[in-house]
Amino acid sequence: MRALPAALTLLAALALSGCGGDDDEASDPSASGAASDVNDDQGPGDNGAGAGACPFLSVEAVSEATGADAELVAGGPGGCSFRAGDATVLLSFVPITVDAEEYATGTRDNCETPVTDIEAGDIAFTCVGISPQGFVFSGGDSVVVDVTGNASDDDALRVAGDLLPEVQFPVDDE
Repeated sequence: MRALPAALTLLAALALSGCGGDDDEASDPSASGAASDVNDDQGPGDNGAGAGACPFLSVEAVSEATGADAELVAGGPGGCSFRAGDATVLLSFVPITVDAEEYATGTRDNCETPVTDIEAGDIAFTCVGISPQGFVFSGGDSVVVDVTGNASDDDALRVAGDLLPEVQFPVDDE
């Protein structure tokens, strides 16, 4: 039940972010421009699309990493949830208001297993904390990738590690 706190955190973030929308909005990339600058080559239902899409990761990337057909369950500016076979992949977007390197160091210190560094963003790594997780930091933002339901923690960590380089951060227009 390690994943329960992480899942509840993501669900709260998704609820607060106002994710989703009706099916017509989800299939219309012009319905919301909130993430339209992120990976513009993706179509409706993938990252870069409008309401109800995942602005951080495509369904195809999750399918490739898990080896199963993935489905976007929920998505919005605060995070996303995918189902792929027996696995659930949860992404949480975390804007960081302190030094990102110090935050990453503190996060590493909370890992219960050895940390595996991943080439992605400014800093990225996987480990088992609350559950098998991946963390990627870029600028003042972070995305946490939680993977549950896999046969083993090692498999879940591999999936998280494969997904971290695929994470797209929102473009700051300011």
